[in-house]
Amino acid sequence: MSTTQLTLSDNELIDKYYVGEEEEETETVAPTMSNNELIDKYYVGEEEEETETVAPTIQETEQETVPVAQSDSSLIDKYYVGEEEEVVTEEEVEEGKISKAEYASNSEVMDKIRRFDKSYYGKDGGQREGETNEEYFERFLTFKRAIENNTLNMSGMIDWIRTASPEERENFVDVYIDVENNLPNFYEKGGGSAGSAIFDYLFYTVVDPIVLLGGVFGKMFSRGAMLAVKETLKKKGRDAALKEAKKIGMIRGVKIGAVTEGAAAGSLDVGTQRIEQANLDIEDVDLDLERTAYVTGAGAALGGLGFGLQQKQEFANLAKRMDKRNTYKIELADKIKADKLQKHQSDLAVKEAGEEIPDEIFDPVDAKEYLEILGNVDNIDLVESKVRTDILERINKVALTIFDDYTARGMTPPGIEPTMKANEVVRSIIRSTEAQELDPDLLDKAISKAGLTPQLFESIVGVTYSDAGKSLATLAPMGQRLKKLRELHPQFVKKLDELAGVQASSTNIFGYIWDGIRRLDREGRALAVTRFSTTAGNIATLALTQTMQVGFNAIESTLYHFGKATRSIMEGTSSIEGTKQGMRDIVKDTFGALAYLDDPQLASEMTEYLLRSNPAMARVIDRSLGEVGDEGLSKFTRFANTLNMVQDVFARKAVFSATVDKHLRRIGQNFDVVQAEGRELPTSVLKNAQREALEATFAAMPRTTSQGGGRTEHIAHHFIKFVEQLPFMPVLGTGELPYARFMVNALSHQLQFSPVGGVNAAATFTNAMYRRFGKQMNDATTRADLSRARSQFSKAVVGTAGLYAAIQYRMENQDLEPHEMRGEANKPADVRRFWPLAPILTLADVFVKIKLDKFDEISWKKTKENVIGTRFRMGQYGGAVDDMMGIMYKGITEGIEAEELADKLGAYTGEMGSRFTTPAKIVTDVVAIFDEEQAVVRDATQVEGDTPEERFVDAAKKKLYNNMPFLAKTLPVREQTTREDERYVQSPVMRLFYGVSSVERRSNVEKELLKHGMEDYTLTPRTGDKRASAFVNKYLGPLVEKELGDLVESKYYNSLSKSQQKLMVQKELSGIRERSSELGRLEARYEKIDAGLSEPTAFSRGDWIKLSAQQRALADEAYQDKFGRSVVEQQREEPSVDHYSMATELAKVLAR
Repeated sequence: MSTTQLTLSDNELIDKYYVGEEEEETETVAPTMSNNELIDKYYVGEEEEETETVAPTIQETEQETVPVAQSDSSLIDKYYVGEEEEVVTEEEVEEGKISKAEYASNSEVMDKIRRFDKSYYGKDGGQREGETNEEYFERFLTFKRAIENNTLNMSGMIDWIRTASPEERENFVDVYIDVENNLPNFYEKGGGSAGSAIFDYLFYTVVDPIVLLGGVFGKMFSRGAMLAVKETLKKKGRDAALKEAKKIGMIRGVKIGAVTEGAAAGSLDVGTQRIEQANLDIEDVDLDLERTAYVTGAGAALGGLGFGLQQKQEFANLAKRMDKRNTYKIELADKIKADKLQKHQSDLAVKEAGEEIPDEIFDPVDAKEYLEILGNVDNIDLVESKVRTDILERINKVALTIFDDYTARGMTPPGIEPTMKANEVVRSIIRSTEAQELDPDLLDKAISKAGLTPQLFESIVGVTYSDAGKSLATLAPMGQRLKKLRELHPQFVKKLDELAGVQASSTNIFGYIWDGIRRLDREGRALAVTRFSTTAGNIATLALTQTMQVGFNAIESTLYHFGKATRSIMEGTSSIEGTKQGMRDIVKDTFGALAYLDDPQLASEMTEYLLRSNPAMARVIDRSLGEVGDEGLSKFTRFANTLNMVQDVFARKAVFSATVDKHLRRIGQNFDVVQAEGRELPTSVLKNAQREALEATFAAMPRTTSQGGGRTEHIAHHFIKFVEQLPFMPVLGTGELPYARFMVNALSHQLQFSPVGGVNAAATFTNAMYRRFGKQMNDATTRADLSRARSQFSKAVVGTAGLYAAIQYRMENQDLEPHEMRGEANKPADVRRFWPLAPILTLADVFVKIKLDKFDEISWKKTKENVIGTRFRMGQYGGAVDDMMGIMYKGITEGIEAEELADKLGAYTGEMGSRFTTPAKIVTDVVAIFDEEQAVVRDATQVEGDTPEERFVDAAKKKLYNNMPFLAKTLPVREQTTREDERYVQSPVMRLFYGVSSVERRSNVEKELLKHGMEDYTLTPRTGDKRASAFVNKYLGPLVEKELGDLVESKYYNSLSKSQQKLMVQKELSGIRERSSELGRLEARYEKIDAGLSEPTAFSRGDWIKLSAQQRALADEAYQDKFGRSVVEQQREEPSVDHYSMATELAKVLAR
């Protein structure tokens, strides 16, 4: 090409090569080519005929660097991309290989990458402004490494392959295979940036979700291993414990690493093979299972070794920390040894005087033996003397423990007067226990410290005592009084049963049946949350809420210590050391729970020690399942919920320990001293910590007013109880609200972490000031109010900041649903599983729409569901409830309404039953990773059958099949209303392990419909029958995609106002719906004709259903006169005749 061309301006060159402007005659032959040929030549990368300046081939190793000799494709890249001219220096590479520089200079390859990028990322894909070809190619290599080494990225690529056109897949495979086979390795010349490659391989491997999951499980499932190390340390010393820790860590690490890394490697290899054959349809893909097995084995071996070494070191460090703590405890014990010795001598003197040692804990008795002894007598005098003395000591101990707990808090037990004798005090305290005036957790603690069980305590107070029993603390009157009270107050026995975890049983046949139904309901609700994704969602929720808690802790602790410092300055007691300690405490308060999450061994040690005398509280921490409470479940259900329960216990112990630690530090104590001295904490402190732990996992039961809760809590408590008394029931039962406890806890959390919390804080602070200056209450109550106001204010600040951030996000992302965020490849991701993202984003969306004057676009139904969390926790349960209740409201008849009700009842029954098949859904998710047919979205609503009974069974069966592996593939594919292609379950790997539900990238039409508040499911015209709707949608989707797509991309449409656009879309949709209905009817009829049938189609039945009740009644009367049967009965009698269509026309005529 002559140099005269190079004197043209940049704009002229762009016009010449990109727009196709004709060039003045030059020495080369290029100007004689047509514009289209010129564009094809330089843009598509067509080979140029040999001229003066021949473009270098891809294999050439040297390239001229002067502008005149630059390749045509490079010149086009230069001006088309808009970059400054880059000078590419070729590197020597292995023969047969192609360097990164050569690829970057090849316009054909670069164009393929650009086309793929646009296809994969949408409008955000493509080469960035100012990005050179080499930089862009390096970014493609990073993408390639990501999909080959990370299951999340690989999953996104599989999603793209399943929805891309054959041309798009072919384009990608060409460049992928080319680069895979011809680019040198990163450590060879021409292989690209070695630093970038090393970082990519390490980063995408380390952050692989399956690998991270192994690390999380390693933390949560370490209890047994930690106990083994602890026991070895205690018995054999530091060296033996260190050796045992390394051994245990290595074995655990190999097992966990082999499973997780092997699974990751196998999944990635299958995905890679699918990517390598992306140009083929799924039925033509040939997977090399031998290669996959080899890769899986190698991954398991290397992963097991690597994670084993990591766990070996981690457990060695654990053993060292344990040894260090033991050494500290010994030193601490020596420090207080003299005081303990003196106290022991004092206790002996007290005991010789016949008084009780306040903090003595009795060894547990053989409950079975004592129950047998007491069961055979009705008077304690008949019991052997030694046993009788032991029993009387223990019953006295119960009363004294309760008395000591009250006095430690500066209070007096109910009914106690200073002038009372010891036996009267004991009698009064036990009477208070009977009347349920005492905290049940305090009673549990007292019974446990006495070495009794709730059942044994009940049996002891049930026997009579004669005067002989007065030999110890004059307990005979107490025993007689307790027996009488027990007879008068059967609720006392119920309370003891609750402490022991015993479920109340019914005494009649109907009661047994109802108990069985409630038990079945609890089992179903517990099984419905057994998927890996539920556990992952819970972990993500814990991470999100604890992040908010960090912010809350920082603000609350800063306010507390600022107030404390101010008081110290005013009193003249401030010091530099005090200031330093305050700063240290702020840091500890801020990250307290996170520190204990990282050290589960210490959290377990603290929890077990502090709750050793409170078995009922310990049982709630250790065993309760947040979704259904602390009620008995079968062994299978508990086993299926192992992951959930381990995760719950892991979190609760950390939060419990952090809460207690914070309380102790604020009164100048620490756990190690408390443990070394064998002291106990007041029940009120433990109850508060337990409540914090349960609230952290959304499992706290709201308190009644008698339990210390407010009026709102009291109502919430009885609401949950009411819902749980209605198993499987819709509307206000567990059918519609299966997880009422979660819902209440979630709503409470949402209100606390919001501006509403600030209002509550102001009210509480005002009340505290009134009490202080109005002298209404004592200083302790005022301090409690101020502490509560400080907590409310801190939570409100954090929640308001989160809401502000969400408002900014929604302002910039109005093309997403309120509960969605942008995920991998900019695809929308449903975040409802990750509380509290959905409610915050939804509330933010309301504010944004109000600000943007889009009030009419707010979906209040979705707002309610997202804020309260009902639909997310229900899953698909309740999908048929609204329709079913509507039919029941109209009344049930023998006609078509009975069939409609059967459809809804069957679907509802199937949905309830699918709770029990949830564990099988794990298999479905796994199969969907590799089987495209399993990943296709199916339609379980197309019910068939001629009678209500048949339709009920078919509806229930299809709902059950929808959750079952392989059986789901027997259901019809769900026809889409906005596109021709099938929809696939997105990112099945992430859905399986992390609960991330992605949505396919929305088309321009779908975005436009969302902008105008039109949901895709509302586009289908009413047909009266789901099978008829499927016929319509088969044509509706392609027509909407094509015709509405052309409309929304037209210049005229985009020049209109939003209201005018919406009107135009509605008008266009009206015509599309009409044509789709006509085409659907024709296909349904032809389908019958082809099968040689004249029976009614789904449209015939649907048209009959769409008639008003009055119109159907007129037709039924006419049919009764002619056939002696109703229309429905005659249709069943003559199934081959289309009576529905004839009766529909007849009804319309009669109505006129």
